[in-house]
Order: sequence, then structure tokens, then C-alpha cells
Amino acid sequence: MALRFAWIVGSALTLTGPQAPIAPSPSSSAAAPSSDAIPLDDYDEPPRLLKQTKPVYPRKAFEDGVQGTVEIEIVVDETGKVSRARVVKSIAGLDEAALTCVRQWRFNPARKAGKPVASVASAPVSFRITGRKR
Repeated sequence: MALRFAWIVGSALTLTGPQAPIAPSPSSSAAAPSSDAIPLDDYDEPPRLLKQTKPVYPRKAFEDGVQGTVEIEIVVDETGKVSRARVVKSIAGLDEAALTCVRQWRFNPARKAGKPVASVASAPVSFRITGRKR
């Protein structure tokens, strides 16, 4: 039986209020949101996911049988891009793949009084290996 993996990405984001500061995305060349675009947990409409990419299973993690769900906290800026991301629940060997994945997601931004605003959300990214003999 051939080995394969199933990718599972949480389709329902959990919206949270700002907690600890989130480091800027190192791979992002886009400018950070303006200083008045502080992520909100108070808005009229939550962000809505438009584009959700599949994570790439790291070869070493796959070969070693590493699987599970990496929890990522993201900031969705007022343009709908993931402007910052940080790992909240780590799984060694999968964190960077999960971060790379969520940084490619695109949203309709949250809205407050009809205007787009930045918001914070929790994004689970799951990695599962299927078809492996035990």
C-alpha cells in the first residue's frame, strides 16, 4: 500500500482579541498595516476566507511520521492579507510549513462601521499521514 498524506486545514477560523505581539512575517515584503490599523476584536463583520492554500508536508516530517495540528495566530490586515503570523501550538518539523501556508491565505477583511479593519484569528493547520502500516 502506498503512503500518502491527507492535508486538513481548519475551515472555520476562531476569531480572537489581540494578545501577545506577533512578529512580522519574515517572508512578507509588503508594508505592515499603518499604525492606526491595530487588530480589533470588536467589529461588525468578521473576516471571510477567500483563498485557502494547501500546506506542503515537509519530507523529513513525513518520513519520520510526524503529524498533528499546528495552531497559528494570524493578523488579517485591512486589505485582507495575512500581515503577521505566529505559532501558538508547535509541532516540531511542521511549524514552518504551516506558517508558509497561512501566509498565502486571502480574506475579505473584517468590517467596523462599513470600513475594512485589521483583525486577529486563530488558524489550525493539520497534517495527517494515511495509509501507513503500523
